[in-house]
Amino acid sequence: VLPLDVVERLMGIMLKLLKNQVEVEIVSRCLLFLLEIHHGPILANPSFQPLVKDLGSVLGLEITRLRDMTGTNLAGLRYLATRLKEREDVELFADATLRVRDKNKKKNKKQKALQRAIISL
Repeated sequence: VLPLDVVERLMGIMLKLLKNQVEVEIVSRCLLFLLEIHHGPILANPSFQPLVKDLGSVLGLEITRLRDMTGTNLAGLRYLATRLKEREDVELFADATLRVRDKNKKKNKKQKALQRAIISL
């Protein structure tokens, strides 16, 4: 457990990091851990209230920004995956068409060979 003056300074540093969008995920985890450990003394000390309010608003905005960015990236990845799957399906269809053509050619060759053999008798 850290002294309250160190906790206050740490929270101020974390606020600056969040405002500058530096390692938001790590800073938020550290902040939540710090708040969990020092919850009682922080709530009891009125000098922490403005800092906690600022941290709450900035942290909320940054987490929303990260969620939006992650959602956008995820949507983009899903779109690319769909496009790749469509291409693969087209290629598979083309491969299947070629296989059917080859089968038909072999079948036709056998039938013609059989007809030649029958005619020559």
